[in-house]
Amino acid sequence: VGDDYFNNSANASTVSQSSIILPIDSDLYYLVVLNVTDAKKATWNSPPQGGLPAFDELILYKVDINANAGMPKIIDTVKLTLNDSLSSTMMMACKHANGKDWWLLKQTKYNKGIIDPYRSHLIQNPAPKNQLVRFFLSRDSISAPVYQDFANSYHSNASSNGQLMFNCSGDKLALTSHTLNKLFYADFDRSTGQCSNPHFIDVPYQQRGTTILMDSTTSGVCFSPNGQFIYVAKEFSIMQYDLLEPDTAKRWFKVAGMDTVYNKFSVYDNLYIGPDNKLYIGNKGGLSRDLSYINQPSRKGAACDFRKKGLVFLTTPFGGASGPPCMPYYDMDLVPCDTSVDHGEPDGVKQWIVDNGQLKVYPNPASNIINVEIEGNYKDFQYELISLDGRKLQVGVLTPHLDISILHSGMYLLRISGAKGSISKRILKE
Repeated sequence: VGDDYFNNSANASTVSQSSIILPIDSDLYYLVVLNVTDAKKATWNSPPQGGLPAFDELILYKVDINANAGMPKIIDTVKLTLNDSLSSTMMMACKHANGKDWWLLKQTKYNKGIIDPYRSHLIQNPAPKNQLVRFFLSRDSISAPVYQDFANSYHSNASSNGQLMFNCSGDKLALTSHTLNKLFYADFDRSTGQCSNPHFIDVPYQQRGTTILMDSTTSGVCFSPNGQFIYVAKEFSIMQYDLLEPDTAKRWFKVAGMDTVYNKFSVYDNLYIGPDNKLYIGNKGGLSRDLSYINQPSRKGAACDFRKKGLVFLTTPFGGASGPPCMPYYDMDLVPCDTSVDHGEPDGVKQWIVDNGQLKVYPNPASNIINVEIEGNYKDFQYELISLDGRKLQVGVLTPHLDISILHSGMYLLRISGAKGSISKRILKE
């Protein structure tokens, strides 16, 4: 990376989606990071850049995790872009339709000649071009960059915050950018990497805590596990957008405001679905030792169950709990997506509980034995324990107790199959 950036930026990035790790094979991982050369960084505080950070390189490191006497080793370096103009965040990956390779998408910062109304009083700098760049990544092939333009403005020059996310099935993506107070979402073709049917939605303004100021800045976005809802993090509030609601006036719902008093509030940041299907809400800055989360993000309105400061860290070695790491759906196609739909009616809520309560696995995390409870006779079911790269590590007839003591620590998929289909749960081996 550039010497100036490395030596004067704490050797790290403060935003979640400025780097990403992608498993390519059992022994090969790709690490993709943003970089700024010394020449480009020198323009950050000079016209016409005007202090707005733009990165000019996207670098991919090929890492063999066993090459260095059983330890990781960088075996090759590929510069995906040169002399580009990239925002400091908004980078995410999605599995290719073949279920093995990856699409990598990144927001760019090319100017299109539209004046950014939120920064015109600071600098006469055009708003960025509405553009995504994509790459096809496999073990044997890395494509040249392919750029796709969009007509409407969804991205601001103030790009230090923002997020790009896919839904569980990978057929939709959503993006929100700092300052513009808009939500962008579109259909995504996992075979071609092309976006289509774009939507540009204004996010409702909310009061900023107890002040008279308005919360007009967006910073995070994430789909619910069932894909019905898009959650948007504003600095001082969390919003839910219902893609299936026919009444446009009822699509937005305010899930939560500040999770503590104004003078101790860290400001909300990026959003991610965890392995437990809860939605975790990042903090931007501050010294908070806890994160708020949404307990049932596939539920409509207040039923999504916002948990204020619900995830507590006993220690925070870096000063505070900022937010979850940049995580694509690593197990896309391995774990069936939640297909429930919640329109807010009591019957719909009851059915949602039934559909998601057929299989109980505990303890989770587990060290040696996991207990399985399922409706029906165990002998009528087969089970598979699958690694996140698709390898079947254990198979057999289901029993009430499964021995996982020989597995390495990490995340696994437990798939139970019977005459009526299959159901899956993520398992964390300690």
